[in-house]
Amino acid sequence: MISATEESSITNEEISIYPNPSSGEVYFSNLSGWDDFLRIEVTDQLGHIIYGPDVSKYSLQAGLLGQLNSLSHGVYQVTLKDSNKQGVVKMVRILR
Repeated sequence: MISATEESSITNEEISIYPNPSSGEVYFSNLSGWDDFLRIEVTDQLGHIIYGPDVSKYSLQAGLLGQLNSLSHGVYQVTLKDSNKQGVVKMVRILR
């Protein structure tokens, strides 16, 4: 059996990423509708995935993305995926 992933746009009311802009450490809130484990992808403006681990949503709420400290100044797209859905959360601006 093959299951498809529903792609949806996620509003700021559903999921928040803060602070934005950021110096590299960001936090997520309002992840209650997502699976306990999900994949996060951070892509640059050319569409290259520069960060893409499978993580616990509780880690995201605790600020897992401190690893983005090494990113250059710019705008990045954050996508969350779980077993049932996929959604582009937001563009995150990294300041240096």
